[in-house]
Order: sequence, then C-alpha cells, then structure tokens
Amino acid sequence: MAYTDNMSHTRPNNKDCFTVLDELGISRGHAWGENVAAGYSSPKSVAEGWKNSPGHYANMINASFSKIGIGMAQLSGTTYGTYWAQLFVG
Repeated sequence: MAYTDNMSHTRPNNKDCFTVLDELGISRGHAWGENVAAGYSSPKSVAEGWKNSPGHYANMINASFSKIGIGMAQLSGTTYGTYWAQLFVG
C-alpha cells in the first residue's frame, strides 16, 4: 500500500490480498480475512481504530481464525505515511 500510495485490499500487482498466502505456501483453510488502515502513528492507536470499527473488530475476535500476520510500512512522501495490515486465516 505504501509503495502505491493507495490503501486497498488489492495488492500492488492487482491481485487479491489473499494471494500472498498461496505464494508463501500457507493454506487458506476454511476462513480468511484482512484489516487494513493508514495514518495511525502507533500499534496501540491502529488497534484501537480497528476495535472501534465493527467489521474490523469482527475479524479480530473471529474464533474461526487461528493465525495472524501483522505488517506495518512507513514511507515518507505518501498520503498517510504509515500503512498497517492484519491478515487472518483459520
């Protein structure tokens, strides 16, 4: 997201966000989800933002998910500066 300056669930190569699981050899299992955010300055603030959003929070507490990947990228000169993602699989 930082490299394309676009907050999206679509990867820079225009593929679905979950294709990264296939590329890394991680089974999608029976459930998957993603949370993205931008502009938050700390892990605590982005977590609070996701908790205060019903859809994002639903991903965070979904009992079907057994694994999580979390990423953050900072790139100056972009709209938001800091970009965040959570990827869930179950």
